[in-house]
Amino acid sequence: MFDISFVAPVAPKGKSRHRTANGRAYTPSDQVRWEQQFALFAAQHRPEQILTGALGLYVTAVFPRPKRLRRKKDSENFIFHTSKPDADNVCKSICDALNDTGWWRDDSQVAFMSCTKYYEEKEGPGPRLIIRIVELVDGGADNQ
Repeated sequence: MFDISFVAPVAPKGKSRHRTANGRAYTPSDQVRWEQQFALFAAQHRPEQILTGALGLYVTAVFPRPKRLRRKKDSENFIFHTSKPDADNVCKSICDALNDTGWWRDDSQVAFMSCTKYYEEKEGPGPRLIIRIVELVDGGADNQ
Protein backbone atom coordinates (compact mmCIF):
# COMPACT_ATOMS: atom_id res chain seq x y z
CA MET A 1 0.00 0.00 0.00
CA PHE A 2 1.35 3.46 -0.83
CA ASP A 3 0.72 6.97 0.42
CA ILE A 4 2.55 9.72 -1.48
CA SER A 5 2.49 13.34 -0.32
CA PHE A 6 4.27 16.41 -1.64
CA VAL A 7 3.99 20.18 -1.86
CA ALA A 8 4.40 21.98 -5.18
CA PRO A 9 5.16 25.73 -4.89
CA VAL A 10 2.88 26.44 -7.84
CA ALA A 11 -0.21 28.68 -7.75
CA PRO A 12 -3.32 26.56 -8.37
CA LYS A 13 -5.01 26.85 -11.75
CA GLY A 14 -8.29 25.51 -13.06
CA LYS A 15 -8.31 23.53 -16.27
CA SER A 16 -8.78 25.83 -19.26
CA ARG A 17 -11.37 24.97 -21.87
CA HIS A 18 -10.09 23.65 -25.16
CA ARG A 19 -9.95 26.24 -27.92
CA THR A 20 -10.73 25.69 -31.57
CA ALA A 21 -8.93 27.16 -34.57
CA ASN A 22 -9.26 26.05 -38.18
CA GLY A 23 -11.53 23.22 -37.08
CA ARG A 24 -8.95 21.76 -34.69
CA ALA A 25 -9.17 21.68 -30.89
CA TYR A 26 -6.09 22.61 -28.87
CA THR A 27 -5.13 23.30 -25.27
CA PRO A 28 -4.27 26.97 -24.61
CA SER A 29 -0.52 27.59 -24.19
CA ASP A 30 -0.87 29.02 -20.66
CA GLN A 31 -2.51 25.75 -19.57
CA VAL A 32 0.25 23.70 -21.18
CA ARG A 33 2.91 25.81 -19.41
CA TRP A 34 1.16 25.45 -16.05
CA GLU A 35 0.90 21.67 -16.40
CA GLN A 36 4.60 21.48 -17.33
CA GLN A 37 5.59 23.64 -14.35
CA PHE A 38 3.54 21.54 -11.93
CA ALA A 39 4.84 18.31 -13.48
CA LEU A 40 8.45 19.39 -12.82
CA PHE A 41 7.82 19.49 -9.08
CA ALA A 42 5.66 16.38 -9.09
CA ALA A 43 8.32 14.38 -10.98
CA GLN A 44 10.62 14.60 -7.94
CA HIS A 45 8.07 12.49 -6.02
CA ARG A 46 6.93 10.11 -8.74
CA PRO A 47 7.31 6.46 -7.75
CA GLU A 48 9.58 4.20 -9.76
CA GLN A 49 6.69 1.99 -10.84
CA ILE A 50 3.59 3.33 -12.55
CA LEU A 51 0.63 3.44 -10.13
CA THR A 52 -2.00 0.80 -10.78
CA GLY A 53 -5.43 0.11 -9.37
CA ALA A 54 -7.85 2.49 -7.70
CA LEU A 55 -6.38 5.78 -6.46
CA GLY A 56 -7.45 8.47 -4.05
CA LEU A 57 -6.36 12.06 -4.74
CA TYR A 58 -6.45 14.68 -2.00
CA VAL A 59 -5.69 18.25 -3.05
CA THR A 60 -5.28 21.35 -0.91
CA ALA A 61 -5.10 24.32 -3.27
CA VAL A 62 -3.63 27.45 -1.66
CA PHE A 63 -4.26 30.59 -3.71
CA PRO A 64 -2.56 34.00 -3.36
CA ARG A 65 -4.34 36.15 -0.77
CA PRO A 66 -5.83 39.33 -2.25
CA LYS A 67 -5.16 42.70 -0.60
CA ARG A 68 -8.78 42.96 0.49
CA LEU A 69 -8.17 40.02 2.88
CA ARG A 70 -5.00 41.43 4.44
CA ARG A 71 -6.71 43.78 6.92
CA LYS A 72 -5.96 43.56 10.66
CA LYS A 73 -9.33 41.95 11.37
CA ASP A 74 -8.78 39.20 8.78
CA SER A 75 -7.56 35.79 9.95
CA GLU A 76 -3.82 35.12 9.97
CA ASN A 77 -4.52 31.56 8.80
CA PHE A 78 -6.18 30.03 5.76
CA ILE A 79 -9.43 31.58 4.52
CA PHE A 80 -11.72 29.53 2.29
CA HIS A 81 -11.47 30.43 -1.40
CA THR A 82 -15.03 30.60 -2.75
CA SER A 83 -14.54 32.06 -6.20
CA LYS A 84 -13.35 30.66 -9.52
CA PRO A 85 -11.70 28.42 -10.47
CA ASP A 86 -13.99 25.61 -9.39
CA ALA A 87 -12.41 22.89 -7.25
CA ASP A 88 -13.13 20.20 -9.85
CA ASN A 89 -11.26 22.20 -12.51
CA VAL A 90 -8.24 22.57 -10.21
CA CYS A 91 -8.21 18.79 -9.75
CA LYS A 92 -8.58 18.26 -13.50
CA SER A 93 -5.45 20.33 -14.15
CA ILE A 94 -3.53 18.26 -11.62
CA CYS A 95 -4.83 14.94 -12.96
CA ASP A 96 -3.93 15.86 -16.54
CA ALA A 97 -0.41 16.95 -15.55
CA LEU A 98 0.18 13.71 -13.62
CA ASN A 99 -1.40 11.66 -16.40
CA ASP A 100 0.93 13.17 -18.99
CA THR A 101 4.04 12.51 -16.89
CA GLY A 102 3.53 8.80 -16.28
CA TRP A 103 2.27 8.62 -12.70
CA TRP A 104 -0.51 6.21 -13.67
CA ARG A 105 -1.99 4.52 -16.74
CA ASP A 106 -4.93 6.91 -16.89
CA ASP A 107 -6.57 9.45 -14.61
CA SER A 108 -9.71 7.32 -14.71
CA GLN A 109 -7.95 5.31 -11.97
CA VAL A 110 -8.74 8.16 -9.55
CA ALA A 111 -11.81 6.70 -7.86
CA PHE A 112 -11.91 9.23 -5.02
CA MET A 113 -11.05 12.92 -5.16
CA SER A 114 -11.08 15.65 -2.55
CA CYS A 115 -10.17 19.29 -3.18
CA THR A 116 -10.15 22.09 -0.64
CA LYS A 117 -9.44 25.67 -1.75
CA TYR A 118 -7.95 28.32 0.52
CA TYR A 119 -6.33 31.72 0.35
CA GLU A 120 -2.82 31.59 1.76
CA GLU A 121 -1.89 32.60 5.29
CA LYS A 122 -0.97 36.26 5.84
CA GLU A 123 2.66 35.37 6.56
CA GLY A 124 2.73 32.00 4.84
CA PRO A 125 5.08 30.49 2.30
CA GLY A 126 2.86 31.56 -0.59
CA PRO A 127 0.55 29.85 -3.08
CA ARG A 128 1.03 26.12 -3.40
CA LEU A 129 -0.56 22.76 -4.03
CA ILE A 130 -0.50 20.12 -1.32
CA ILE A 131 -1.00 16.74 -2.95
CA ARG A 132 -1.63 13.31 -1.46
CA ILE A 133 -2.14 10.18 -3.55
CA VAL A 134 -3.14 6.94 -1.86
CA GLU A 135 -3.93 3.42 -2.96
CA LEU A 136 -7.58 2.55 -2.41
CA VAL A 137 -8.41 -0.93 -1.21
CA ASP A 138 -11.63 -2.66 -2.17
CA GLY A 139 -14.07 -2.60 0.69
CA GLY A 140 -15.33 0.96 0.74
CA ALA A 141 -15.32 3.49 3.54
CA ASP A 142 -12.31 2.08 5.43
CA ASN A 143 -9.97 3.76 2.93
CA GLN A 144 -10.09 7.17 4.57
